[in-house]
Amino acid sequence: MKRHKKKFIEGFLITLLNPKPIFFFMALFPQFISLNEAYIFQFVLLAITFSVLVVIIHSIYALFAKSA
Repeated sequence: MKRHKKKFIEGFLITLLNPKPIFFFMALFPQFISLNEAYIFQFVLLAITFSVLVVIIHSIYALFAKSA
């Protein structure tokens, strides 16, 4: 159990400290955010939409990997 927890924490920290997603969001999100409306709501909506899509895509990958 400790081994899995250590691996999870290691993967989480690597993902958290990876600068590529930060640059990706800095380049992509401003194109879809209107300056005339509330910024926070738009950003949260884009982040949730992106997260849901990532979960769906990774779930499909896992299903295909399971059946391979």
